Amino acid sequence: MTHPTQGLPPGWHELISWLEEATLWGTTAKPMPESVKQIARQLEVTLAEDPAEAYLEWMALTHPLELGAREFIVSGQQEMIGRPPPERQWSPQQVHILSHILTIPDTPGLKEAAWLLHRNAWHWPEACIPALLDLVDQQPALWSVIGDGWPPLTQWLDHQLGNKPSLFPKGPPDPRKVAIRDWPVYLYRWLHLAPEPALHWLLEHHQEVPEETWETWLELYGAALPVALLPLLIARTPSPDSGRIMPWLRARTRTGDTALIQEVMNRIQPMIRLQKNSLELILPPGGPDWWWTGMPEPPTGFRRKSAFTQMISCLPPDCWTSWFSGSPDELMGQIFSSPDASTLVPAVYLQLTNFPDPEWCLSFLQHRLASPEVELPGSEVTLTRYIPSTDLASLVDAHIRASRYQLIPGSPVWHVLLSPHLFWTEPLLEAVIHAFQQRPALAYEAAVDEAFFNALAWRGSLGGLLRRSLRDGFRQVFPAPFSRLAPHILEVVECRKALHLALTRHDIASG
Repeated sequence: MTHPTQGLPPGWHELISWLEEATLWGTTAKPMPESVKQIARQLEVTLAEDPAEAYLEWMALTHPLELGAREFIVSGQQEMIGRPPPERQWSPQQVHILSHILTIPDTPGLKEAAWLLHRNAWHWPEACIPALLDLVDQQPALWSVIGDGWPPLTQWLDHQLGNKPSLFPKGPPDPRKVAIRDWPVYLYRWLHLAPEPALHWLLEHHQEVPEETWETWLELYGAALPVALLPLLIARTPSPDSGRIMPWLRARTRTGDTALIQEVMNRIQPMIRLQKNSLELILPPGGPDWWWTGMPEPPTGFRRKSAFTQMISCLPPDCWTSWFSGSPDELMGQIFSSPDASTLVPAVYLQLTNFPDPEWCLSFLQHRLASPEVELPGSEVTLTRYIPSTDLASLVDAHIRASRYQLIPGSPVWHVLLSPHLFWTEPLLEAVIHAFQQRPALAYEAAVDEAFFNALAWRGSLGGLLRRSLRDGFRQVFPAPFSRLAPHILEVVECRKALHLALTRHDIASG
């Protein structure tokens, strides 16, 4: 088989090499070779002098086709028509620091940079587009983190590239242009950009979506799909008479089917009683009382606790206030202190993952941190995404100050502390450092935990870190096992400082 790049005219191999290197290392890493400029002149294409601009123009003019290797087909100068001009003039410092943030492994500073740009109502610089495209190729979920920060040039460029799922879909996926493996990310983006037409098309044509695409789509993006999509979940889940009622029931209750919610509540409530300020379970034996659940009986016998857990997960958390008086905090206290906590607590956890309510999630985590012995069916981090970061920081700060000896790697408070949804406030940063100073032995494990380093350095209070680095130096602040990381922490602090200075409104180049 002939290699797609074999037999190309002189200079094309160097063009391909230059484009690949620019994608990998940045658009200004290597000046444009003279042979590449010669190709442009032969094609009567006028390229910008700036390497970054020239790279973007070549991306628009060449269509990468995945045919076992890259093949570049020039589509013509007419493709440059309609190319939007840069929105503003970026300073070299601004472009440099934003480009650098995108090259750091796992992009720990991406959210902070995106937040600063959003605060200023700015888009990312056009020079960052190649790196952003590469990132969302590798991690599709980052598309929503970048959000409305894509430069207008991206939408124009998006239509010039034929080998990627569209960043900004305008209609249903075309099987001739969008590979089946790209349907999940395509549908996810389309639903967020145009919920009404996307939902209408899915409701009318969901049978056209391949089953493997559907399953992958829900698995990857289920938690982030719009609420308006829930009727479609009902359409694609079995009917109650199929013997598989749970997916249908969970979907129906999430749509707010009040009659069905009340029916489930009426059946579940008699199984729970309040006894001496503690909740207890009274589960009937397997048999007719459970047939309504549609849950099959396994060979080892009917599992009542499992059935109860599944039923609770179909109900919104305010069902507890309907059954028993008290605030979410009081009711969580009764649940965690129950003799049946090993069943109730996992059930409430699943309930909150299906019906995330910030107040209930915060109350659950507050009691969870105090009762780490109860086993959960998932991580505490799942619930942190639904809680405002300031409230979460206050909760973790108070717990560490009250029980610093529980700040152990792998513990519930450790999981919450390292959550990507938590930005450490200055009091929380102080509490963590104090805990390590009081118990240096804990620092040994933290010092080799990359997730802890990222949380401390990239999501810690920048003001607190700056003051400590100037006043005491990090080597004096942390216990000996951790102080060896001081140079690396200081490097991150300086990077974040440069990012904030570059993106303050009084430091704009123009526009």
